Amino acid sequence: MEIEHTEILEEISEGVIIADIYFNIYYTNKYAKFIFDLHNSKNNEILTLQELPSASSNFLASLKFTKDGKKIQRLGILEFKKIRNTMLLDVTCNITSNNRFIFHFKNVTDLLDLMDSVVTKENQFSNLFHSIPDILLLINKNKTLVMANESIHNILGWIPKKIVGKNFENFIHNEDKIIFRELYKNALEKSDIQLAEIRIQNRAGGYSTIEFFVYSDNTGDSGRVYYLGRDVTEKFQYDNFLIEKISKDELTKLSSKKFLFESVDLLIQDLKFGKLEELYIFYIDIDRFKDINDSLGHEAGDTVLKIVASRLKDLINKNNDYFLARIGGDEFALVTQSKIRSINIIDICNKIQMVLSEIIYIERQSILMTCSIGVSKGDKSSTDAEKLLRNADIAMHEAKKLGRGKFRLYELKMQEKKLNSLQMSSWLREAIVNENLKLHVQPIFSTKENKISHAEALCRWNHPTHGYIPPAEFIQIAEETGQIHTIGDWILINTCKQIERWNLEKKTIIPIAINLSPLQFENKNLPQLFAKYLTQYHLEAENIHIELTESLIMSNIKHSINVLYELKKMGLTIYLDDFGTGYSSLNYLIHFPIDIIKIDKSFIDNLQHNNNGLSVVKAIIKMAESLLMKVVAEGVENKDQFDLLCEIGCDYVQGYYINKPIPIDEFNLDSLNQRWQKNSAIK
Repeated sequence: MEIEHTEILEEISEGVIIADIYFNIYYTNKYAKFIFDLHNSKNNEILTLQELPSASSNFLASLKFTKDGKKIQRLGILEFKKIRNTMLLDVTCNITSNNRFIFHFKNVTDLLDLMDSVVTKENQFSNLFHSIPDILLLINKNKTLVMANESIHNILGWIPKKIVGKNFENFIHNEDKIIFRELYKNALEKSDIQLAEIRIQNRAGGYSTIEFFVYSDNTGDSGRVYYLGRDVTEKFQYDNFLIEKISKDELTKLSSKKFLFESVDLLIQDLKFGKLEELYIFYIDIDRFKDINDSLGHEAGDTVLKIVASRLKDLINKNNDYFLARIGGDEFALVTQSKIRSINIIDICNKIQMVLSEIIYIERQSILMTCSIGVSKGDKSSTDAEKLLRNADIAMHEAKKLGRGKFRLYELKMQEKKLNSLQMSSWLREAIVNENLKLHVQPIFSTKENKISHAEALCRWNHPTHGYIPPAEFIQIAEETGQIHTIGDWILINTCKQIERWNLEKKTIIPIAINLSPLQFENKNLPQLFAKYLTQYHLEAENIHIELTESLIMSNIKHSINVLYELKKMGLTIYLDDFGTGYSSLNYLIHFPIDIIKIDKSFIDNLQHNNNGLSVVKAIIKMAESLLMKVVAEGVENKDQFDLLCEIGCDYVQGYYINKPIPIDEFNLDSLNQRWQKNSAIK
């Protein structure tokens, strides 16, 4: 457990140890290391009692403190016997809200000797009395202040001679007066030193927290009690600050990821002991949050995150069965528990999506958000919070694959799929290094010229032992792992090399279209990259075409328009792939410099069996014609589809009916066109 903001704790002259309920030690400051001989321990090292010197281990193990009671506990002034000396330690314990125990060890050996001297030699101690840096008071049986040293002026602002003779109880906070009376009574009745924290009014009108050691000599006037006090206001303010830093997310003020883990671990124990019947974690991820940061800036993004946190807090409405945390970035967790089987996860997911889908207005911009949610269920076999959260994360990514605004409940097969994905990623990395990927091209036929006019570059992978792996299985993994950058560059370079080779061999050259992934398109230097390879391989811009999907260019419209116009200025031809499956907005389409639209295969499949399908394809062709764009029909598999597309004026046709993808080094344009010329049926 990493403890932050420990600079002050390292400098104070008392020992501080932070431990859990089993006394696993997460932090010791410099003075605690000195007291307990822990000079060789490292700052972020978790220690057990068994690893400590025997004297230190025995002393700490003997501490008697309540593990689930009030927050501040006084453990007393205890004798710590070391090999060479004995120390008297004033020990207090502060229980935090996440079951961490902050122990303070004040070395009072010298102070108690001094108090002894004061009690036995009162007539000789005047100068020493006023030189003590801590407050030293003498109070009689009427609660009247008999003596006060100068430190009460330095710490609380009161001038000693002006408050001596007054009832000291009048300076004490109303809530602490009972503690004060008990201290006085116990000091008279018991021989050991009493300890307590009491809030004392200062001259400014506020209250300072003073930690008092209270002692009576039980001689002469039996009602005389000494109070030795130090100001601990800042210490406890810092304790609270430290706890806040550990347990709270600074931006949203929700619980932190660390505190989430600790809390869920405790709930898992409740599950195992039958105190709970149900436990669920909802992993919430804001869809396309990166677009908000990119378009409006990180300050606006932070504002959105605060609004999300506020809406989620309003949703649970202080219900103790719900617990919210920010995991990091745009990811949040909602934990819900129940002592009876009553949790409706579908209802909760719908409510989360409903409250987060309300429009947000920032900087005169309206933002419509959606979120993806993964849900994992805890049971008696659950081991820890980290695994539960990981399962919810896996389910959330499965939800994202279904589209925005979806949710999924974790299933074991998702983990198997994740493991398969990791294995596939490893194989893919080897395939890239060992050059096992192969470049294929699929011809595209011009219905107007009755010949193959261009082609599309495709990546194929034949695994040495597992055989052919379809692009649908490895391209997505390449996207998720970032390997798509390497694959994309490899496709572009090898396509350029092949066209240069055809040029050198005096062969007929046709343009080759290259698909760009979302990650590649995000590259701000994309136009410069194409310019570099066109120059390096002595190619014209007309030799390379670019294919982009609707969803890709619509994810960041401003970026898309800027990049596409730069590519267009270079003379590159731009395709809009899978048209009809995404936004299909004519309003946006007219703003993009698109040359060719590719109609998705799903429309071509319905061409012969559904009049609506034919009408849609006709409408797309007419629309493209009015916008001076050409149209490619993808996935054409038979003669009837081909003839119908030719009849309604489709410019280009691509699919297995024309030709399946073939290795680029085996591509022979003249041979393919001659076959078409000889095939009268296709004509």
